Amino acid sequence: MDAERAEVIAREWGQAVFGSGEYGDVWRYVAALHKDTDHLHAHFVVDKHGIEEGRFLSICRHAALNFNVMRELHAEISQSHGLNILASSRLSRGIIENPPRQSELRASREGGKVTPPPPPPLSDGERSRRLATMRGFANEYETLGDLAGLAAATGAEAGTSSYLSRLARALGASAAALRQGVPLMPDRSLHAEGDPAARVEAARSEMIASATEAWEAIRAMEPSAERVDLERSFAEQARASLKLAPDSILLAEHAQVADRNTDPYHNPTLASLARLEQGQTEGVSLDEGLRATLAHVRDEIGERLTALFSIREDELRIAGTSVEEMVARFSLAERSEGQRASWITEQPNTIQKVFWMETERALGQEVRAEVAAYSLAPELTEAVARDQLLSADRHMKLSEVPALEAIVDRLHDTLKPEDLDRVRSGDLAPLNEQVRDPALRAAVAHELKNEGDLGQSSEVGPWADLARAQHRAAELGQRDRAVERDT
Repeated sequence: MDAERAEVIAREWGQAVFGSGEYGDVWRYVAALHKDTDHLHAHFVVDKHGIEEGRFLSICRHAALNFNVMRELHAEISQSHGLNILASSRLSRGIIENPPRQSELRASREGGKVTPPPPPPLSDGERSRRLATMRGFANEYETLGDLAGLAAATGAEAGTSSYLSRLARALGASAAALRQGVPLMPDRSLHAEGDPAARVEAARSEMIASATEAWEAIRAMEPSAERVDLERSFAEQARASLKLAPDSILLAEHAQVADRNTDPYHNPTLASLARLEQGQTEGVSLDEGLRATLAHVRDEIGERLTALFSIREDELRIAGTSVEEMVARFSLAERSEGQRASWITEQPNTIQKVFWMETERALGQEVRAEVAAYSLAPELTEAVARDQLLSADRHMKLSEVPALEAIVDRLHDTLKPEDLDRVRSGDLAPLNEQVRDPALRAAVAHELKNEGDLGQSSEVGPWADLARAQHRAAELGQRDRAVERDT
């Protein structure tokens, strides 16, 4: 760096720190630029008595003026003059110990010692505090690495060798090193290629613009099941991208899943069938035969809904949708708030908006009646019940899980009175042939035992945990058997 630029930076930094009055007072100072050493540097001599408020200059961790502030100002001013420098603290670089005292360094050099003196010792409490701070920096690096990785995935800089991809890996490595207490070795090539924050911000802006363009293109399509599927994919991408642009209203609306209690399109059975087909619910797996049954059932229900909506075909066309698209909307596992809002706002005026919302509610009731009249095979009913058990809120009552209650109602009507009495007394044997899944069987027995007393209905949480544990145990058993066969 040339001496002229170094002097300008030093002058501006001294004015910002000591002469601006932004840190409690104004202090007199003189500065000297040294050009006769291995590296250019400036010295500041400061009168600690303020000339406006009479305040004593205090530079410490809890004061308005501290070393972090001074470092950041230096980096900011240097960058404005085309010089990128690092403003990180020692702890953020994984350096826990204090540097050796200047007096000890001078004595070491004068004594001809090659190795520097050891750092001053730290108390156990201070070391623990610094380690905790360092772990905090590790978490921040990890978050920034996630953002950089997300920016790399959504921006124009594609590929593992792109700047943002390398930045994401470097930040991830930094987080891992700090957690292990290892000092960082910064990749200076990244810093030389530009300001990382500016590059991430540029990728963020590009991603928001691309998302806006994509959503407008989706909504400009003709009404169809394909358009609904693209809306669903857009919502998934919005949830993945929201961390990069939390202030984007478009992404926030589509990242938010519509509340089941207020979503007129929500039908518990249709939602479960969609999740089962997509394999979304952990702890639920279907064999090939049940998958074929599921596909057949979804096709049949789709045909019934098509017939149901065909009666309103003209009405739907005026509202900007179609029979096919409405079937797809109801068949989704969930909808985003952005989807719901767009279906309403595309109506031309307030009266039409109100009319359409009433139509949605009416169609939702008709769909509920149509689906309720459709009988699922017992094996598929169990799969639906398990899905609803595992995807429900932990504090929901078992009696509020529709498919589970359907099984309870069926068994109440089909089991012999003496078998019902056995179940209510704790003997689950009569249910062995009726409900194959052990966790589901236990939940059904609990509901049969407490039938008629809704206050005794248990919360979903413990039963969902039991179902997950049973599924994991079954998977481990299958793995063990596979290993035995291989050996």
